[in-house]
Amino acid sequence: MPRCTVELSVAGRTGSQELTRASVAHANILCALYDRFLATYPCAVARTVDAWQWHLRLPERESILLLPDLSGYALVRSDPGGVRLVVHEAAAGKDCARQLLYGLAREAEKMGLDGLKLYLPPNHPVARVARLQGAQEVLRPAGAGMVVVCRWDPLLPEGYSVGQGMLYYQHRPVALAGEKALARLVTGYWDFEDLALSGEGQALPSAPPGQRLPTGFPRWWLEPFWF
Repeated sequence: MPRCTVELSVAGRTGSQELTRASVAHANILCALYDRFLATYPCAVARTVDAWQWHLRLPERESILLLPDLSGYALVRSDPGGVRLVVHEAAAGKDCARQLLYGLAREAEKMGLDGLKLYLPPNHPVARVARLQGAQEVLRPAGAGMVVVCRWDPLLPEGYSVGQGMLYYQHRPVALAGEKALARLVTGYWDFEDLALSGEGQALPSAPPGQRLPTGFPRWWLEPFWF
């Protein structure tokens, strides 16, 4: 699955904001915050109070940190390398996103970690604040499994066709590749030069160098759910 993360160093960004570790007693509050800020995302799943209680009883898996005024939360854990505090989920509005980010930075500093790694949608308020603070956005394209091509015709822009391991434009061959490489080309993950660089295909002289096919496919999609 493709994934976009936002990575921020905590040096000089901690402030004085403290976060509170959630307990089973906060299950109803967490459920309400999730419904308000995250359940509206496409493909959101319903999460009951019972589901929250189950996660809160397993602190060795992750921690749920709350703002003191209970206006937002973040679900976090340390990354395997013990370098960053990984934020897998955050519920916060624009009015408290900055406070939640600074509280997370302070938590990371207290744990002796160097930074934050946010697995949040790019349009999430906390991710937006982090980018304004100099965070780096890192895109990891999908390695495999995002697209299974059953029929080429609905995917191809006007004038393009596929046949016998060849991509054609207006009946003129422009690329030679297997189906896996052609799928990446057609969905916009690769351009024509990537075929040769990958060793999985060849752009023919008639192919436009460095150009991606016109495509409406996203290069990545949002991942607001981790349970």
